[in-house]
Amino acid sequence: MNIFFKITLFLFAFAGAAETSRAQTSAADPNAPAPQSPIQVRLPHSPRTKDNILDSVLDFAFVQFFKLFKDVEISYDFFEVDINGNLNFTNFKVKTSRPSLQGIATISKININLREFLTFIKGKQLVISKIVLTDVSADMTLVEEKDKKEKKRSLKYSAKQMTLNNVILDEFGNRQEKKKSKAYDVSAKTVSAEKASLSLSNPREKYAVSSAEITDFVLSDEGIDRISFSSAETGGKVYTDRAAFLQAIRQ
Repeated sequence: MNIFFKITLFLFAFAGAAETSRAQTSAADPNAPAPQSPIQVRLPHSPRTKDNILDSVLDFAFVQFFKLFKDVEISYDFFEVDINGNLNFTNFKVKTSRPSLQGIATISKININLREFLTFIKGKQLVISKIVLTDVSADMTLVEEKDKKEKKRSLKYSAKQMTLNNVILDEFGNRQEKKKSKAYDVSAKTVSAEKASLSLSNPREKYAVSSAEITDFVLSDEGIDRISFSSAETGGKVYTDRAAFLQAIRQ
């Protein structure tokens, strides 16, 4: 059953119970104690939200949606919706156990528009106008099979803050359709990072920037070596060649 159908059904039942109670109360003696409603609704509660019904229902929807991702465990410690209508996840974790990628990524805080995120959950693909990630860290193992031999590379990444604009999240899309065209997991019109570093082993590589902005970023589902972009700016210089950019930030 569709998650949002469940939520709608739940809210309808809740509203119906309240309406039934009001109807019975109005017909009774106003001086008599209000009778117990024949319809009992158990309000959900989650330690990951503030103590209100709307956030608890949203939490249920988020948890169920994240369970749909294959070979990935997604969790968070807490979330709230601010006065601007933005959804803020705290201590968001992604544990990946794919054959080609294994490890954990942690984000201290994710800020994203609630309405856009809900639309993404209902569909298969969506452009999200802005995502802000604070205190990002990842400890991954890349696994590649070449000439019937398995090669592993350790990947460690960190960034004080990342901002992604006009993001297309296609991880949940139809992969058969993707095979017919250009396949990707994530793309963004711009990606900016502050105090970011990346290190790889076997062979050893290390990169770091105090700040950088990448335009037309595409992360292919075929691996980290398939990252592409139209331009990258750091240290007051613009690079249109991937190799030249990596050379400029190599430590």
